[in-house]
Amino acid sequence: KKVEQLSRVSSFALFSQQRNEALPTLTQISQAAWPGLDYAPEAYNAKKYGWGETLLIGWPKIWAFAIVRTKPKREGSNEPVAEVITMVIHPQARWRLAEALQAVESFAVSQNAEQIDLSVNAVDGQTLQSVLEYGFRVNRVMLRMV
Repeated sequence: KKVEQLSRVSSFALFSQQRNEALPTLTQISQAAWPGLDYAPEAYNAKKYGWGETLLIGWPKIWAFAIVRTKPKREGSNEPVAEVITMVIHPQARWRLAEALQAVESFAVSQNAEQIDLSVNAVDGQTLQSVLEYGFRVNRVMLRMV
């Protein structure tokens, strides 16, 4: 998706500013989405090793998070792209997907990113449709035969 300036911005905080308070919340949201899943170590490593930033969406009451890496569009390019490594929304807040996307978009704008790359599993047709309606487009499809 090409990044646009937003008229309505969802509130978010950066993990680096709220690390100790946020780790248990990231675990709780991860496990609510899928039992046994825990993205807290991933968020910690993204900050520790400097390869990404974690957005705490809905601060101070976090209901979603996204781990985002800003990188060049191509090798040798000066055009940054915000790549969403993962986004997890608490199941009770799934209806707030557009707000989570707005938070990612706001972060991308703050990083001067020209584009947002976001993967969506096609098994979740409702989310895929919502993301397309928000303005994303399909760039690549990966099929798996089961």
